[in-house]
Amino acid sequence: MNIYFDNSSSSSGFYNNILYKSTLPALTYSGQNTVVAVYSDIQGGTGQPWFGTGCIDKYPFFADTAGGNFHLQDSIHCGSQRYSQCIDAGNPAVQDSIMNCNWGLGLSRSDMGAYGGKFSISIGIKKLYESIPEEYRLFQNYPNPFNPVTKIGFSITKQDAGIRNSVISLRVFDVLGRHVKTLVNELLSPGTYEVTFDAANLPSGVYYYVMTAENFMQSKKLVLVR
Repeated sequence: MNIYFDNSSSSSGFYNNILYKSTLPALTYSGQNTVVAVYSDIQGGTGQPWFGTGCIDKYPFFADTAGGNFHLQDSIHCGSQRYSQCIDAGNPAVQDSIMNCNWGLGLSRSDMGAYGGKFSISIGIKKLYESIPEEYRLFQNYPNPFNPVTKIGFSITKQDAGIRNSVISLRVFDVLGRHVKTLVNELLSPGTYEVTFDAANLPSGVYYYVMTAENFMQSKKLVLVR
């Protein structure tokens, strides 16, 4: 992985990442005097000058790389075959006590990788408003009809027990009810969000997107026109 910086400074940090099965050396950079990796799992990193505090070189044990599932395996809590050493090995300054097998597994601090816990950045999901909505709501996509990209908004309210996160699922189906894509399947805090749906690999036609949460389900129709 090559990191390019167009705004040079003396040094930069690289943390809570997993780099495996990449061309060695796994990490190169330009535009900086130094880059230091911390709390990351990097194959072939041992002995490199950028291999810093908290870094490991261990096989990460993803759930299903062939199927594109890069959650970490957890044999203790989630019935997986292996236990990833990337769990509870991320930045210790990010505390995470949420244990969810569909999201992050950290019991005391963040995990390494894309599913590092409640403070990880969800790629493709944009939080629009921090204010807490009065109800769950799924908005109509825009534009509609679309080709091939559209945006879908949704709101998450607080639970009866107080303000806490909810496991949100947003999936797309064709007119025959076949699942074609999962847009969201994550633990999210109350607020209003927007996600981008790219249907570049799908044929023209009518599709339905379905949002499910605790005691909530709503669906809407979208039309893909080439």
